[in-house]
Amino acid sequence: MDGSKPSSVLEPGVSFFDREDQQDLFKLSLPYVWRTPPNIETLFLGALNRSSQGLEVMSGLVETEWYSGAVNLVLRKPQGSLHFHEGDWVAQAVLIPRDLRAPSLEVVPDHARLSRNIRKELAEWFRQHAEDRGAYKVLARSRQGRIES
Repeated sequence: MDGSKPSSVLEPGVSFFDREDQQDLFKLSLPYVWRTPPNIETLFLGALNRSSQGLEVMSGLVETEWYSGAVNLVLRKPQGSLHFHEGDWVAQAVLIPRDLRAPSLEVVPDHARLSRNIRKELAEWFRQHAEDRGAYKVLARSRQGRIES
């Protein structure tokens, strides 16, 4: 860096789209440039498990290892007015390794033993859940939640 001032200062702002099919959307420009390590991308999502006052964020995957622009969130306009305070949740970012973008999937045939076993286990889960609404917690803890020594 040569110590000179940047040619433009990034400031937050709101802008709107001109296309007819995008009239219900607007762009929230944030004053941040995201830079991630190689092969890490950023998935921008609406706030999960948080109130966003009915604001709908359009999800977007950004290749933040090289993209040099400020973050722009695209949102759907809510009905009526909306007011946010400092610290209110709007969206969240999830860092995703690029290797996970192309997973390999294998479809198991219905007649395969694995498929039959999965259907049998699922039927048992539904049966237990119908008898006891807390059964799923017991089943989840018995397999994934316990640390074995």
